[in-house]
Amino acid sequence: ADVLTEHVRLRGAEALTTFVDGPAPGVPALTKHSFGTGAAYYLATRLAPTGTAALVRDLCSAVGVTTYDQPGVEVVRRQGESTYAFVINHTDHEAQVAVTGTDLVSGAVCTGSVTVPAGGVAVVREEG
Repeated sequence: ADVLTEHVRLRGAEALTTFVDGPAPGVPALTKHSFGTGAAYYLATRLAPTGTAALVRDLCSAVGVTTYDQPGVEVVRRQGESTYAFVINHTDHEAQVAVTGTDLVSGAVCTGSVTVPAGGVAVVREEG
């Protein structure tokens, strides 16, 4: 935590971690409130960027969401009659993403990966 700590009351949530020191030792820092088939997480502070990235990776992993360790590159999959991978490269250098299929933007056949140029996009209809 680098800026603030908030005093949180659980009210149905569970404390996943607590503050160790500072102005609120022992107070919940990260909480989870399950409701129906979902859950909400709340972080009662602001983390440094590396801590935020680690927390997001851990939470995604815990709920079965696949993450890609390429900052600035978005990958979203949508499934209908086929599965499509939408790749958006927000960086200033090309990025490679593991995918097999046909890039509907360029028409290229992707055998194992697609290379997306800086600032570019790819929409891959996946095979298999």
